[in-house]
Amino acid sequence: SPDAFATESMDSLLSGIPRLLVNPKQTQFADRFDEQCISRVSDHQPDVILSFCHRILRGKILNVALHGVWSFHHGDGRRYRGGPPGFWEVMEQNVVTGSMLQVLSEQLDGGSILSRSWSATDPTSVARTVNQTFWKTTQMIPRALRQLASAGSLSPSEESGDGNMIYSRRLYRPPGNLEALSVVVPHALRAVSRRCRNAIRREQWQLLYTVGPELPREMRSMRRLRPPNDRLWADPMVIDADGKVYVFIEEMPFATGIGHIAVMEFDPGSQQFSTPQIALQRPYHLSYPHVFQIDDQYYMIPESSANRQIELYVADRFPFDWRLCSVLMKDINAVDATVTFRDNKWWMFVGIAQVDGATPWDEVFLFHSPTLVDAEWTAHPANPIVSDVRRARAAGPVLLVDDSLYRPSQDCSRQYGYGLRLNRIDVLNEHEYRESEAAFVTPEWDSALYGVHHVSQGGGLTMMDVSTRIWRLPLRRGR
Repeated sequence: SPDAFATESMDSLLSGIPRLLVNPKQTQFADRFDEQCISRVSDHQPDVILSFCHRILRGKILNVALHGVWSFHHGDGRRYRGGPPGFWEVMEQNVVTGSMLQVLSEQLDGGSILSRSWSATDPTSVARTVNQTFWKTTQMIPRALRQLASAGSLSPSEESGDGNMIYSRRLYRPPGNLEALSVVVPHALRAVSRRCRNAIRREQWQLLYTVGPELPREMRSMRRLRPPNDRLWADPMVIDADGKVYVFIEEMPFATGIGHIAVMEFDPGSQQFSTPQIALQRPYHLSYPHVFQIDDQYYMIPESSANRQIELYVADRFPFDWRLCSVLMKDINAVDATVTFRDNKWWMFVGIAQVDGATPWDEVFLFHSPTLVDAEWTAHPANPIVSDVRRARAAGPVLLVDDSLYRPSQDCSRQYGYGLRLNRIDVLNEHEYRESEAAFVTPEWDSALYGVHHVSQGGGLTMMDVSTRIWRLPLRRGR
């Protein structure tokens, strides 16, 4: 919900718009328009033609509009050509489902790609997989049209050369009875197994730490900090303040399901942590405590998407007394806002779902402002700067390593918070943004782990978090 496939009337949308009823000549797979139809369309001198049909367009109609015929392909054209959308991704256990906006050509899926994105495949539901994919994809056309209006030309995505790639996989079609049986039965068994596992065990996020000025070279060397069985600890943020090292975390009791921000102190001498104490609590869920210092003042931007705001807090008495001082953005489905100061500007990276039905895990947006408090944020023209569930959502503060900036991000494809990527920021200015992957951390060093999705450094301490599964019965308490 909302249902991307609910039938809607276009009458109000097209009120006052000229309409042409044209009938294509249909072959087995393709549609062609005769000269009279093409002439009638040409008389309107279209800049762009949008095609929502499910058949292949061929012939002169492809060249009538100045910027071509645009069409969605709900699937990764390099792996899945044909259809139905999302079905084979679920049945073949592909962890991501692609989508793209392309300029059509005579060659099937051979035109330039204007926009491309990847969503997480729901392993148990084709309906949920395609619903979120279709909602997110609706934003591709407005973005491309805005770019065309402002720049006067189009900038195909970096993968636009795919039209020349040799496609060697099958052309997917709806399965026949025997093929459906061979893929649906194993899928049903996997779904039942998942339900049984979730009924007796729950996911719990725990903390990892290591002492030293550098990131760990081996994940096996990190020590684990376990919460009581009735809660989780996640999203650690390390702050070195006045000679003391504090770690802010999301703490969420399973009984309420509402997270709050807690803080613990780390003693470098004994390498011990104090018991977490509540630092910030609201009637709605809080997580991802992005804490940072400006001059002598400490600020926090917690993840508060449950309140549909990006909230900025200031510490009246660090680290326990926090006051809301500004709302950076209102009425927005945004997660894990992360700011950094560079070139006399504040830059904010934030995951946003622009429409209901989409997920904020898939796309990260970039904004800039000369000030932080009471700022008016300017959207970057390349937004979204990342549209890929495997490397979009933030995974901690921007890190400075050897004079280079690194943006940690999550891989949420296999599951929420499956892996952690470090992306080197190669270009950051008001007109361009580029990043490249420098490292990828997965939970494979321990078979009992299922995810790792956050990193923070400070005061000679590096903190991460990992997910594991514990029995739902309260068999053990303590760290």
